Amino acid sequence: MVLIDVLIRYPAVALLLLFAALALRQPAQTRTAMLAVLTAVSVAALLLSTAPEALRLPFPAYAVSRILDAPCIVLIWWFGRAMFEDDFRLGRLEWGVFAVFVGPVMVFRLRELGVPIATPSFLSVWVDLVSYGVMAHLAWSTLRGRGDDMIEMRRTWRYRFVLALALAIGVSVSTETLFSASRDDLVSLGRAVFAFGLTGWVFIRLATLRIDALTFQAAPPRLAAEIDPRDRALHAKLVAAMEQDQAYATPGLSISDLAEKLGVPEHRLRALINQGLGHRNFAAFLNVYRVAAAKQALGDPERARMTILSIALDTGFGSLAPFNRAFKASEGVTPSEYRRATLSGDQI
Repeated sequence: MVLIDVLIRYPAVALLLLFAALALRQPAQTRTAMLAVLTAVSVAALLLSTAPEALRLPFPAYAVSRILDAPCIVLIWWFGRAMFEDDFRLGRLEWGVFAVFVGPVMVFRLRELGVPIATPSFLSVWVDLVSYGVMAHLAWSTLRGRGDDMIEMRRTWRYRFVLALALAIGVSVSTETLFSASRDDLVSLGRAVFAFGLTGWVFIRLATLRIDALTFQAAPPRLAAEIDPRDRALHAKLVAAMEQDQAYATPGLSISDLAEKLGVPEHRLRALINQGLGHRNFAAFLNVYRVAAAKQALGDPERARMTILSIALDTGFGSLAPFNRAFKASEGVTPSEYRRATLSGDQI
């Protein structure tokens, strides 16, 4: 059993650390690449710290690895979302989940390392609940964004990513909860097998030794004159639908709705918006038109008393919050600031 463990665990650790090293060598570090580094190191630390007694590291190295593996679940959650959400940021929710998960885990880690600290019985249940909740949210958010995604490769990988990572973490948490007390060696070996298979599969199929593939980079935006000649007629219909018919103002407009309106296959419209126009998701494409229409309304003195919420709804946004985010991301100021500066004649 120990020999099998060695042949699986340490190659998995080597792959994870190589993966992290390749990410660190990228000339321009992206948020996704840095989260890939942190996740790979944390999972490698987990494999090292949960090795059987016969393979356990010397205490200082064991203690370090046990601390580094504490945020593993949350880092996987961050990394997965960064891969599939173009606007992913580490905000209050993300750091809040980090605190409520890693805090209790560190209590267990410190006690395991010899620190006399009380561990209430509910903490173990809490850690498991947060683990399941985080993985469930990762699966939900990854699949939810598929319809809006313009990058065909990333659309395909959403299913694979959810299946592989959610299954791996789910099995790890479940087996540790059910069997760790009686067969810790099997739980540890199972975790190593999962990590080795998953890391090798992702390393070869997704990154192909190119960490920038983790961001599923799309083609750079093109000018209308550079649209593939075979797509120029479709592009003209798309522009007419947006500029003349103001299709962007339709509440809840989806890519399938727009394809049906234009009378074209959905996959052709996706390819045009992504490869021809350079948009990574459908919302980003719509927001170009929606923000432009909102700017016109906000700068119109005759609509100065019109509420910003009304303008948001009229231009296709479902509520005020996404309108404010999209507008500020595009213009660098809030809609209120833009209106005030425009109507007073100030420069933005």
